[in-house]
Amino acid sequence: MVTYKWQFSFGDVELSVDHVSASSSEKWKDVEKKYSNLVDDLDKDSQNVLKNLIDKNKKKDAALNSNEQDQILLFFNRVAKAEGIEAVLASAAEEEARKAAEAESKRAAEEKRKAAARGSSAAEDKPGSSKYKVVVSESIDFKLEHDGTIKESEVTGVLSVVNNGTKNRIWDIDIELSGGEGVEIDKKIHIPELDPKDEWKQEYTMSVSKDDKPPLVITEEVDAFPDTEGISSTVFIYDENSTGQKAEINIAAENTSDAKISDIQIRKKIPKDFESVDVSSKSDGNTDRDGDEIVWKIPALEPGAKATMDIQFKVYTNEKKVFSSGDLSAKYILEAGTFSGLKPEFADGWSDQIHFVDRDERDEEPDKWDCQFVFDNRSEFPMRLERYTFVFGDENTETLRIDEEIKDLIVEPEKEWESKPWEIDSADEPTFSENVVYSIVPDVQERLSMSQSIAPIELRVLAIEGKKTFSVYEIPSYRETSIDTTITVVTRGKSPIDVIHIEDHIPPNFKNPEKKQFKILIEEKKIPADDFSFSFKPAGDDTSVERVLSVELKDVLENIGELDDETTISITYPLIASKPPRDAKYDAPVLFQAYTKPAGAPIEARIPVDPISVVHQRRKTRIGKAISPGKEKGDYEVMLLYKNKGDAAKKDVPINDFVPDGFDITGSNMDHKETAQAGGKLLTWTIPEVGADQEIEITYSIHGHGNAYSLKNIEAKAFK
Repeated sequence: MVTYKWQFSFGDVELSVDHVSASSSEKWKDVEKKYSNLVDDLDKDSQNVLKNLIDKNKKKDAALNSNEQDQILLFFNRVAKAEGIEAVLASAAEEEARKAAEAESKRAAEEKRKAAARGSSAAEDKPGSSKYKVVVSESIDFKLEHDGTIKESEVTGVLSVVNNGTKNRIWDIDIELSGGEGVEIDKKIHIPELDPKDEWKQEYTMSVSKDDKPPLVITEEVDAFPDTEGISSTVFIYDENSTGQKAEINIAAENTSDAKISDIQIRKKIPKDFESVDVSSKSDGNTDRDGDEIVWKIPALEPGAKATMDIQFKVYTNEKKVFSSGDLSAKYILEAGTFSGLKPEFADGWSDQIHFVDRDERDEEPDKWDCQFVFDNRSEFPMRLERYTFVFGDENTETLRIDEEIKDLIVEPEKEWESKPWEIDSADEPTFSENVVYSIVPDVQERLSMSQSIAPIELRVLAIEGKKTFSVYEIPSYRETSIDTTITVVTRGKSPIDVIHIEDHIPPNFKNPEKKQFKILIEEKKIPADDFSFSFKPAGDDTSVERVLSVELKDVLENIGELDDETTISITYPLIASKPPRDAKYDAPVLFQAYTKPAGAPIEARIPVDPISVVHQRRKTRIGKAISPGKEKGDYEVMLLYKNKGDAAKKDVPINDFVPDGFDITGSNMDHKETAQAGGKLLTWTIPEVGADQEIEITYSIHGHGNAYSLKNIEAKAFK
């Protein structure tokens, strides 16, 4: 496509196949007068194009059809010849640059038009934005549980209409709102006028459902075992020699709305129990430390976008305690739309302007009038000109009607717009009835300022303590002995334990207990046998080898619930020794493991136990008795002799003797017990312990009455 360029005495002209532009230093009437013979050769449409194009000290352009292009090219070539100049043809590169500049100019104009039509999204005035503001602003503060459930919310909304200008009043304002189901506000509003810097506003309320969720969904996961694949838990394990258990917090922010979210600021409070805190990674934005908080700033997130941040830290677990994961809060702006869906559907208003019609009678053609509509925006607000109608004559004698509906025509502040000219033949100066439809253009804004706080969770340093006891710790050799076994475990810290696993040891020369003999109690609740598993390794009942007894109880949270601090778990069962050899010792330690939910590393207690000792005892005793007369008639002294000839002490040894009727017991060197029996009394002495090779001597005195008593009866009943 060829582009022609001329530098005439009255200005510069550039012409292409469908476009012409001119920068003139003279009025069209002066140019027309100078080249009237050339102008007369043009048709009316081409003359009107030039008339509208050439204006003093103004640069204008116009679109051309093929006929107009041919005629105007011929006209300017003839003018160039008259002035002794030639057209300059633009190079291909210049032409491409011109086309690109023209396209960019059109694009910028279109963007400007759209911005003026819909209003800017900025809160403050920007170049090209209107100082007439219609703003729907909502502020919502969510308080959320850690899982994202809405705990409570505080919602405020306000519709503001602002004259942000400094000199012009706005009047006759009408606002129509749409959307916002459940919002308590009138949907049609009329405001008589607003002075410069004046503001009209109306607050409103809205309800938030428990099923709603903020547009920015923030999640936080605490992982007490980040280096262990497949394990993620909020439980820290007690270690009295702790050098710091590594842990990690993963925070994610996802835009689940249909609009861009900007100015995101997320604050994470760092509890005093967190040590060596470091932001190990982030996918977007920047982080800073503000006292005991990490501040994560993200410029913006597009719809569906997600950003993540990981924080590493240590917790010293040499103290059993419960501590907080730290508060989490966020603030951000939703750039389009509101939470309620309320938005201005229509907004108008009037301000200072003047419109008029130029009526110029031609110099050489009397009674022929060139007319043109001019709209002069004298305010500091952009105005949208929608339609103008001019009627020459009256309703009954209408001779000409100029009626044009204009789409998206914005007249900038303190600028004017001129219509296409038209001509009228009239002996009298023409008069018109008129109707001009216009409105100032508002800067419509829908702003949503959000804040939300997420409740922390409890983190725990947990421990379990246990012991294992036997009913006896010494058993006889080569005999079968039943021993009651009790394992007792106490939780330290409120514990979300879901699985309990026990590994006990059955020593050689002891029989396997049966499952039905097991009794498991969590506090006072007995666990049915069907609710726990029971196995031996190696399988079978070979008493010549040690076996590991495994007991596992699942679904504790479902069946019992979370275990409180100092919950007691007890396991009892009989352990039967099967003819153990002399002098043997048996150890039977226990490993108790508790798994929390969510699953993490087990909380363990390795429970030692005092050994069971085998005592080889064979009973060897010497028993003797002697009777001797006393000083007085009827008095006698009885001596009892008990000797432990064995190699082990004997405990609680009873020594008995029988005294027949006819005798009174007058004394004893040890306390004793008397029990009436047929024909006399049974005397019992209980010796707490008789050591190996120890001899016990008991003496007591008696006195016989009458002539019927007999010492033979005493001799006949030997003591035991």
